[in-house]
Amino acid sequence: MKYNTTTLDVVIDEAFSDVGLEAEKTDMALLKRWATDLYREFSTPDQLLHKIVLLQTDRLGKVLLPDDYKLVDQVSYRLRDSKDDCTRREQVVQWVQNMYDGCKAEVNLICDVCHQETCSCAAPKIEVDVDYMWLKSNPWYTNPTTMGTPYNSTEQLQNMSYFTNKFRLLAYKGNSYHRLRYHVDNCENLNCIGCSYGYSIELPHILTDLPPNTEILLSYFGEKTDENGDIMIPDEPNSLEAIKKGILSKHFAIKMLQSTDPNITKSKYRYFYEKFQGESDIAIGRAKSKLDMPSAQEWRSFLSKVWTKRVRNRAAVNQAVPHDPYDNYLRSPDYVEHLAGPKNDRRVI
Repeated sequence: MKYNTTTLDVVIDEAFSDVGLEAEKTDMALLKRWATDLYREFSTPDQLLHKIVLLQTDRLGKVLLPDDYKLVDQVSYRLRDSKDDCTRREQVVQWVQNMYDGCKAEVNLICDVCHQETCSCAAPKIEVDVDYMWLKSNPWYTNPTTMGTPYNSTEQLQNMSYFTNKFRLLAYKGNSYHRLRYHVDNCENLNCIGCSYGYSIELPHILTDLPPNTEILLSYFGEKTDENGDIMIPDEPNSLEAIKKGILSKHFAIKMLQSTDPNITKSKYRYFYEKFQGESDIAIGRAKSKLDMPSAQEWRSFLSKVWTKRVRNRAAVNQAVPHDPYDNYLRSPDYVEHLAGPKNDRRVI
């Protein structure tokens, strides 16, 4: 189940302010690393976002994966005709705003890179929140690998990308042991027959046999991050408690190791370390169960697709009713006679 998210800065601030230790919140980089490690202990695939990003191969055919990458959905490529040939993302380039005096202010967008008004050369990352409402608005999205319907059967046979017919699929040529580790189920790249180029994954890079400066359209599932690249934490009580108590336990563990007092002070730090560590472990278990639990809409959709099937009404008049052959045998006179036993053993009551 998906939840609204909050930033790491807010969670860390609340963790120390709840116990009155605002002054000891010093190394934010270390605290964020602790919080990220704790979050990845109970995060679920439902909290991932589907993202699409346009990348480019270097002189060795390598592509650096995004920092928030988790699973590959689709990898496709486009060979450039020239150095200035780039894929542009369409966007709003002109809009009008009403003024207080009755006039209208017209705003135009001009790209400083390509000097055109209808394009954007540096295409930003696209994020798609795959929730229940998005699924209802996009009925063709049946699984993570079917983001759209191919334009026609010919383009499908030519290994075109589902997103655009300008890009073609790459075949996965890496170790078969890592096929499912790096990809979603039924990834199109894993069964790409007749693909001209291939790739393999060696974190944190994608290795390809493509020429340099080739455009790569990468569709993947990644963690939700803020503008600084820090992960976003689900706004769910157990998840927040797991991270807060886990940070405090690590904080008091360092205090305990740095303490030179063998008696009162060190025992106090040990008590708080063990206390917050136990509470964090319990909250992590609860957070896993809570995040894995589907919402009412998701559960209803699952029941309608998997468990509930519409059976044809065969009780109509003059309609043949087919039966299973084994069912016919169970209803046959020979089988009934077999259940009754030999005729000389029957008794009439």
